[in-house]
Amino acid sequence: MPIPNRRGLGAVYIALSGGCVGFLAGLSVSPVAGALLSAITALVVGITGTLAGVQVSGAGDSTANALGPRITVNALPVALLLMGMVAGSVIGVATRTHNWLGVPTADKQQSGNVQSPGVLYSARTSECSEWRAIEAENPLKENLIASETIKGNSKLSNLVQACDNKQCLDAVVELLCSN
Repeated sequence: MPIPNRRGLGAVYIALSGGCVGFLAGLSVSPVAGALLSAITALVVGITGTLAGVQVSGAGDSTANALGPRITVNALPVALLLMGMVAGSVIGVATRTHNWLGVPTADKQQSGNVQSPGVLYSARTSECSEWRAIEAENPLKENLIASETIKGNSKLSNLVQACDNKQCLDAVVELLCSN
């Protein structure tokens, strides 16, 4: 039975570890959880990747010099780790943005009342199209205040109340509905 190439397999493991760290960081919605999780995991995986590239030679043989054993560092494991982290974070962000791990419900998709992924305040698409269609200032302000998105957030409610012109209200709509 042939012995597997451990060096090639190690490179795959390092790149895969980096991909997993990047995926978790990209998938995380909370900035604190994403930073903490990725920092701790990246530290552990980074140390492992760096140590995988360190080679000590000349210890106990005739090639040892007066300074002690010769230490060489191979940058390939760290490079593979970083490439894996970049690829993983891109895939994680795409997964979160497109809600690939979520379960879509048929009734929301058919009604067009789906919350847009990546929208800061999760205004519904039906609300956004309705708000953008209103031309006058007063009906828009009243409609915004009556919406479920604004009712649940006192800061947004105060923001809408403070708007005294159509341009300000349009900016609030763009804030609520932009992807």
